[in-house]
Amino acid sequence: MPEPLDLGGLADVFPVVYPELRRAARALLHRERIDHTLQPTALVNEALLRLSQGRAIPTDDPQRFVFMVVREMRRELTDHARRARTLKRSWHLRSEAPEDLMATEMDPTTVVAIDAALDKLQLLNPRAVALIEMRFFGGLTGEEIAAVLNIAPRTVERIWQAARKWLYLEMAEQAVVSDSH
Repeated sequence: MPEPLDLGGLADVFPVVYPELRRAARALLHRERIDHTLQPTALVNEALLRLSQGRAIPTDDPQRFVFMVVREMRRELTDHARRARTLKRSWHLRSEAPEDLMATEMDPTTVVAIDAALDKLQLLNPRAVALIEMRFFGGLTGEEIAAVLNIAPRTVERIWQAARKWLYLEMAEQAVVSDSH
């Protein structure tokens, strides 16, 4: 049975982190289709609902709390994209560098492809996935990520460079596979 949401802890941390969560939600939605049906507030709310379903939420660490909510926002957008992709099978995966993906709106196929790539990378390097989620989806700076992961900013940059390269290669491979079908 899922553990209930600790409303006491949430009431303390939520007003502190809500502006950051909205900023992250806006950044995530900025890369989505223009006609996306979710708004930043709804995305934050959906993520909190998802998060409250399965485990205790560490409300004593605001940065960790933000990271967990951002991860759930990514999952919500991925699920939303899967539902949209089911309706429209004609989209093709584009092969783009991660920084290009960050600057453009993403169609549902690309969102699902990124999620699949991150699931694959999770098996190889969970820290890289956490870093990508915090930077790419959450908009955290290198210094903020270093604080959350308790590592040096230089290590964050090294992991980010390797993760970007891996993600680019994985997306390119998925594009080749998608184009051959």
